[in-house]
Amino acid sequence: MKIEEILINLVKFKTMTSKHKEAKLCFDYIKSLCKSNNLNTSDFVHNDYPSLLISNCTSMDFDILFNGHIDVVFATDDLFDPKIQDGFLVGRGAIDMKGAVAAMIETVLEYHGDKKVGLLLTSDEEVGGFNGVGAYLKTNKITSKLVIVPDGGTNYDITIAERGVLQLELTVLGKNAHSSLLNEGENAILKAYNIYSQIVEKFCKNSNPPIDDNLSINLAFLHSGEIYNQVPCTATMGLDIRYFELDTEKLLQFLREIDPSIKIKIYASASSFSVDVNNPYFKVFLTEVERLLGKQKFVKTNGASDARFFGEIGLPVAIMNPVGDNFHANDEKVSIESLYKLKDLYLSLIKNI
Repeated sequence: MKIEEILINLVKFKTMTSKHKEAKLCFDYIKSLCKSNNLNTSDFVHNDYPSLLISNCTSMDFDILFNGHIDVVFATDDLFDPKIQDGFLVGRGAIDMKGAVAAMIETVLEYHGDKKVGLLLTSDEEVGGFNGVGAYLKTNKITSKLVIVPDGGTNYDITIAERGVLQLELTVLGKNAHSSLLNEGENAILKAYNIYSQIVEKFCKNSNPPIDDNLSINLAFLHSGEIYNQVPCTATMGLDIRYFELDTEKLLQFLREIDPSIKIKIYASASSFSVDVNNPYFKVFLTEVERLLGKQKFVKTNGASDARFFGEIGLPVAIMNPVGDNFHANDEKVSIESLYKLKDLYLSLIKNI
């Protein structure tokens, strides 16, 4: 089957995150492709999120393991009606990341050698990956010479680092008073914003906007107050911090020193990730990329992916997306030609690893 045919069928499934039944239907379709190729398929479910492992062996010790996700961000129904325009397939999830998934599926379908190959597909990457790759690696002991995660960068750029995520919910206490008697109250909104400003000044080199080469701080929400003529006594602030390097405990201690009464809730946390460019199997990947695609540039990306989970257990990872654009946008698209080039790269890599 052609890659674009597989991709068209994948995009038609409305696999928005947490639509577990739709994800299962999508996985059932993928399993149907594997039946005639003597491939093993194994289902895994954690907190209702389904995952699927496809392999040509019974071992969990792979020569190469591919990884991708089928979940997509919210979209209206028309975006699940894929269209081919000027060599690109347009539709929700085309570049993030059903295009790469289609290329990986076709790779495992086409490969018939003696190397041990696996493809782990999940349905929760867009909400952190904790119930997919995160839970799978805690439950199953997997090893691989190299893990391929085509979910970072653009247009064949090779991602060598991804930012970590720290999402904090901070509740700040003030004191109620009538708005005509400000000196008798303490405005929790102003306290919260002052705390935010101090965090930016301490941890971010450029305070306007709050982003630098290492770290960004987004003031995601600030909830407080009910009526005009009252000084608000509580404020809840949400911060989304993305980083390559961050001493989380140092940040939390800084907050406690600013105001010991602050209530701190860590809503989500995911470590940053970096590729070991000196790993011998990653060097094989680079050799094959340069031979088939030409020399590509190394990039650091602001986003996170499931690659970090493999890095946390010491597996070497290679991250390189196909050609495409408009991630999460209404005109999301992927180059069909680039998917075939990825498949050729993967088959050559399996042979030479």
